Amino acid sequence: MIGFVYEIEEKGWVKGIAICTGDEDYEVETNEWHEKLSKEIENDVRVTGVVRRVANGKNRILVTGYEVLHDGDDYRINYYLDDDEA
Repeated sequence: MIGFVYEIEEKGWVKGIAICTGDEDYEVETNEWHEKLSKEIENDVRVTGVVRRVANGKNRILVTGYEVLHDGDDYRINYYLDDDEA
């Protein structure tokens, strides 16, 4: 999957990281790739892994690898704006 890496914050504390594909968000589960991927905050990445939907309806991904995408790479993320930003 291709997406944008961001921090999940709750009450001012960083709770974890997630990947936004433009259509959905995927919370990154903790494993050896989590720490490496946390250094890519605000970068676009292509990740591989196992995706699942947990009981609360949220998506999670257990990352098995990733690569950082650069401006010249051929990819597209469907970014969206909140109603307040339009």
